[in-house]
Amino acid sequence: MAYTTLTSTTVSANSFNDITASGLTAIDADKTMRYLYPKEGKTVLIIQATSSGDTVNVTVGDFHAKGIGAVSQAMTQNSYYMLVLDSDRFKDFDGYIELEFTDGTTGFAGAFDLP
Repeated sequence: MAYTTLTSTTVSANSFNDITASGLTAIDADKTMRYLYPKEGKTVLIIQATSSGDTVNVTVGDFHAKGIGAVSQAMTQNSYYMLVLDSDRFKDFDGYIELEFTDGTTGFAGAFDLP
């Protein structure tokens, strides 16, 4: 399986953090996008859709809450989406959370670790 791996950016507390499209990673709909979930704290995922009618799916992980199931979002053009995910539902045994996109999806994604 081919992957696009997101590198997390740590967000600073008590200050404004500049989150621009240039700091995001382009979506390649032919690859699964993943990021390494931090051992402590939470991560915010931001997805910018530049096409319309596409869907992002966060696959279930390998831990006890996986029975709750995956989560999906239909996206509209020029919209931004923010996700904060539970590791016990979505993280796999290797520590990654994976995102899958429908064919033809264009846009950008980024992972931001909260302090």
